Amino acid sequence: MATENVPVTATLPTGYTARPARGGDETEAEAVLGLIRACDLAETGETDDWTVQDILDDWRSLGDVTSGTLLIGAPEGQLAGYGDIHSHGAGQLDADVYIHPSHRGRGLGTFMTHKLEARARRLLGEHPAGMRVVLGTSINRGNEEARRLLEAEGYQEARQFWRMALDMQAPPPEPRWPEGITVRTCVPGQDERIFFDTLEEALIDHWGHARRSFEEWEEQSVRSESYDPSLWWLALADDEPAGAIRCRVRPDGSWVHTLGVRRAWRGRGLGKALLLQAFGAFFRRGIYRVALGVDAENPTGATQLYEGAGMRVAAHYTVYQKELRSGEQAAAVPAR
Repeated sequence: MATENVPVTATLPTGYTARPARGGDETEAEAVLGLIRACDLAETGETDDWTVQDILDDWRSLGDVTSGTLLIGAPEGQLAGYGDIHSHGAGQLDADVYIHPSHRGRGLGTFMTHKLEARARRLLGEHPAGMRVVLGTSINRGNEEARRLLEAEGYQEARQFWRMALDMQAPPPEPRWPEGITVRTCVPGQDERIFFDTLEEALIDHWGHARRSFEEWEEQSVRSESYDPSLWWLALADDEPAGAIRCRVRPDGSWVHTLGVRRAWRGRGLGKALLLQAFGAFFRRGIYRVALGVDAENPTGATQLYEGAGMRVAAHYTVYQKELRSGEQAAAVPAR
């Protein structure tokens, strides 16, 4: 059953302060990035492949960064905590919470969780009446302190995700394309809508996928400074899109952002061919590390695909959810 009331907000310890992010401030984004990396190192021994530009892009996608973010400052001036919340408009809200390892155990996580949930409840009106609305958040699987906090706040485990990585020691195999398939890179100003429609349709089976408008997607992917059309590939069958992959370069390697194959073309090796196409392009650029994120229970066999391509699990994440409003589950809407 959903809890209809906003939880009583915890208070900050003496000397700590809370305020929203300023948005386009690169120095502030660098501080947030440092906090995220400190959390990852403490919990997994590795850092995720975030960049300052990722933080700035994320803030831009929020629209109202002042109401969608929260920074906690420590008495000595260090950034002790960061959180943000995204509303996807289809019964799904997502919150991210990071508390610096040296400031844990002081109630900052509880404070942040309460604040973001209160913000989430104010966003309920953006979701259609009668639709079930859940608030989700993910944590590193080994973060027992965060797990206990979330369960005490009424969250339940919903899904497992992996970050997978490959360190290439030699050139990867050449891709073997299914008969009738041709592949090309993205033509700027011409192909963005094709990529969007293809990937939206391919991802319709994925857990938690929220349908977005083309304009939202374009703002986050095409207008980002990390946009590199030479690392976007489109697979075509007689000029009909069959699948696509979007990648990018990061400071310590490369990232496969999205890989999708339309239902009619699954089971023919197209996904692996697109993946190997990306691997080869990275290797030729002298970039030997590739990473991506995947639903550990993906129904399309993505985990087996990545393992078969030599990737390993580098980090485990658990998604927790809390129902904010009961109602009907949002139905998947096929891309058109």
